[in-house]
Amino acid sequence: MRITNYSILSVLLVLCVGIIGKLDAQGDEVCTSPVDIFFLIDGSGSLGEEEFVRSKQLVSEILTQYDHSEQNTAGYAVFTSSINNVRPLTKQISFLLVHLRYEQYPGTSTDLYNALEYVYQNVFTHSRGEGNTRLLVVFTDGKDERNVAELSRKLEVEKGVRIIVFAFGNDLNQEQLEDIATDPDNSTLFTFSTVSEGIDSIQMLNKAICPEDVCCKRGKQGNRGIRGLEGITGDKGDMGRNGICKMRDPACTKRLRKGEKGFKGKRGPQRVKGIKGIKGEIGIQGFQGEQGDQGEQGFQGIKGDVGEKGSPGVQGSVGPQGQRGEKGGLGIQGEVGVQGLKGIKVTRI
Repeated sequence: MRITNYSILSVLLVLCVGIIGKLDAQGDEVCTSPVDIFFLIDGSGSLGEEEFVRSKQLVSEILTQYDHSEQNTAGYAVFTSSINNVRPLTKQISFLLVHLRYEQYPGTSTDLYNALEYVYQNVFTHSRGEGNTRLLVVFTDGKDERNVAELSRKLEVEKGVRIIVFAFGNDLNQEQLEDIATDPDNSTLFTFSTVSEGIDSIQMLNKAICPEDVCCKRGKQGNRGIRGLEGITGDKGDMGRNGICKMRDPACTKRLRKGEKGFKGKRGPQRVKGIKGIKGEIGIQGFQGEQGDQGEQGFQGIKGDVGEKGSPGVQGSVGPQGQRGEKGGLGIQGEVGVQGLKGIKVTRI
């Protein structure tokens, strides 16, 4: 890469003017006191994989509000019937966002009580510094049969934790959700039909998590900065080296190159059905085709069943008299007859 003295001087001038403009620019609303924020992210099967991905997106957008200061710490845990993946509180929020992006969907049952108990025993264990605000943000669509109210109050009283609940779905236990939230009547409990509704309300949610009276201040509006000089287009730089995979995973590099699957787009507007066209005229009759070749002789048919017995025929007429037969031979001599009775002697007078 070729660098000239003139290019270096131009770049330095633009940077100096830009810094002055940034210092005098209008102040944004940021959390100026140190914040420890921890997220409980529901990964149960009832939520669904698509809603789980949107939950990660919503958490990422909230986390970016706290990535401006090294005094802030953040962490999260994905929970189902157990605690699946935990990222403890850390000042490296940028790396935390990378880990969150590649979290896999567990998809089993929900145990909300177990998740809150984990936070009580393992998350906010160190002593809280002066002015350090502790926040617990719970994402869930489930409910629990055990008493979560007592556990939530222990987090508030003993650990000084402010609990905000974001609930998604149409079959929610409102009373139990109110037991978890620190102040359900004052913007610490939000219910949505889908996670997408929560994403659409991100500004409202950010203010609820970090209200002005708790941890935020608005800076004074500064003077408009001086517009910097237009810099000269520099030469095309050399291709940078591949980044180092921080996750200590053999498949990490491969995963980092591939982006997440995007959300399914909204269905487009339905078009107006066109008017049915007029029926066309009957076409001209085609020419008669040539006679085809004679087909092959078919197979011999199956032998039919025996027919029913016919009716008796009509009696025929008497035939002509036959010729006289020849004289028969001498018959066999008959047996001797029975002896007759003795006669009576008659005297003549």
